[in-house]
Amino acid sequence: MKRVIWSALILFMVMQLSAVLWQAIKYESIIYFGKTLYLAILPIDPYDAFRGRYIRLDFADDYVYATDDIKNNKELFVTFITEDGISKPYEIFNSKPNTDEPYLKIKNYYKSYDGIHISYPFKRFYMQEDSVIKADRNNIFNNNNVVAAVKVLDGVGVLSDIMINSISINKYMQEQE
Repeated sequence: MKRVIWSALILFMVMQLSAVLWQAIKYESIIYFGKTLYLAILPIDPYDAFRGRYIRLDFADDYVYATDDIKNNKELFVTFITEDGISKPYEIFNSKPNTDEPYLKIKNYYKSYDGIHISYPFKRFYMQEDSVIKADRNNIFNNNNVVAAVKVLDGVGVLSDIMINSISINKYMQEQE
């Protein structure tokens, strides 16, 4: 009986470890193999009592014109077009698009009279608290070109960095010191 209990316990622990490793491998593979989109953002520096300071991302382009054949599905798929280095939502589909271009799977959206407002699956960018405070104090988000670098693979997007005037925010903050 003891052997069965220990075997079940070990199997349970292996399954938990496998689930965590699978999530890590999944997101790391998106960062490594995914295509990069640069989405224009309007960053804000709020505070969360449990998680600390972060940069809240309000995306400048969150609207896609849509035809009447777009249904209220659990998820929609959005393709992007890049103009002047900034990626913007371009077309929206009910099912996975047949394209080599990057697309995002969107689960939160709402319809308006001639299109769809999408809610990106990433809203917060965490970094060291002193860097976020310094960034906010120095007003680096004002009068600069601020974009979110998002890696996309098979409809899943991972926020990889915030770019200020084409420089990573961490490197930009180091240069400001």
